[in-house]
Amino acid sequence: MNKRKNLFQMHSKSLGILLCIFLSMSLAYAIIEQNNYSQKTAFQFVTDEDIEIKVLEVSAPDGALQMYKATVKTPICEDKVCYDVELFFYWNLVGDFINYEIIPNKPLTKIKHQTFSEADYNKLTEILTNKQAVFYNLKKDELTTKIENVDGVSGATINSIKEQSIQGAVYSCYTLWHIANGIVVDSIRNHTSKMLEKKVVNSIVAINNSNADVFLINNFNSIQFKQFTSEILDLIKRNDWSFTKNAIEKMPTDVLLTSQTQFFFTEQYLKMDYFAQISLLKKLQNQKLNNDLLNSFIDVIDNDTYKNELIFQLINYNSIQISDKTLSMLLKSIVDKSLQLNKQMTQTILLITKSRKTLKSEFADFKDYLDKK
Repeated sequence: MNKRKNLFQMHSKSLGILLCIFLSMSLAYAIIEQNNYSQKTAFQFVTDEDIEIKVLEVSAPDGALQMYKATVKTPICEDKVCYDVELFFYWNLVGDFINYEIIPNKPLTKIKHQTFSEADYNKLTEILTNKQAVFYNLKKDELTTKIENVDGVSGATINSIKEQSIQGAVYSCYTLWHIANGIVVDSIRNHTSKMLEKKVVNSIVAINNSNADVFLINNFNSIQFKQFTSEILDLIKRNDWSFTKNAIEKMPTDVLLTSQTQFFFTEQYLKMDYFAQISLLKKLQNQKLNNDLLNSFIDVIDNDTYKNELIFQLINYNSIQISDKTLSMLLKSIVDKSLQLNKQMTQTILLITKSRKTLKSEFADFKDYLDKK
């Protein structure tokens, strides 16, 4: 059996995502091996076992950062037998562990120096790429205790340890998982956050998962929000309401008010979750908006008092520039939907519309509606 694993050989569930980033794992490995990709020290960190590990930047020939790599050499002790494990680890630009690579002539072994099988290697890939592995909340000295001393330990915990480790290599799995998913993750994210130029941002967008997308909006400064507005709007389209809400709240107001962004939310507002809509309405308070965006807000006016108050405040602030067409749409929506208006909302409508000569018919219908109420 060939003991050498191809770089970034992933479990089938993860393969599609990784292909988007690196085209293919074997190609990425070949490029690095042929020195087409440069490598230089990014930072160092110390493991729980006081082992110092150097992490390298791996960059494309054009200088764009692509991934991180480390040579991991650590002692493992299983059942009073100790041995060294040495292999290469790889992470993407936001600290997600991608995969490992076995060093030639240094295969992984289990108790009694039994060499890993192909199934063991595949299982290790599955374990290390699982951020929620059972090892997350366990200390090393609890591993055998929880399996051997069953009293007071749930069957689910014991089964999880057995299912998420390799027989004869429990400590290896534990140690390597904590290196792959431990403090190095924050160090990678911090390092990448200082390098968010165009090519790096494009590589992170190409990862195409929510963790990478959230990383971008959490680390962009005001200049980068403006520079990468198109990318951010595309991320909003492919993510859920929580991401959209977070992106709106972090987006600088001047970016939110650009014609590009206002047009985007004009198109997307009806598709947005309630909480994302509220965040947008709150963020736009006391800001000059175009009529198309105001129209999209009016389209969804209903009997939600809080949301309506926010919309009416926007209408009031934009009263001078608001078009007769938009006001006509508002008056018709109120009457047709039998909306409940509080005193302040009613006063806002009366003040804005009573002097608009082209709205006499709609204004009269609105007055009749109020009189019947």
